Amino acid sequence: MEIRAILSSKGQLVIPKQLRQMLGLHVGSELQIHLRRDNVMEVKPVKHNITEFFGQGARQGVDVQNIDDAIEQAILENN
Repeated sequence: MEIRAILSSKGQLVIPKQLRQMLGLHVGSELQIHLRRDNVMEVKPVKHNITEFFGQGARQGVDVQNIDDAIEQAILENN
């Protein structure tokens, strides 16, 4: 998939809504940018898990991946 975007005078790039929804991005989402040797820029969303927000106590009897998936789904449905 190729989608074009325009860089603003302030150096800002707007990620089209379709891509934000596909990637589960929302206000405050963190992105990782990597410039390869061939001058190709890779942009990836940074995935956080529930233990980063609630500490180690979240590991007791809880499937962290299921919680992460549920949060991501809720964000997609509410955007």
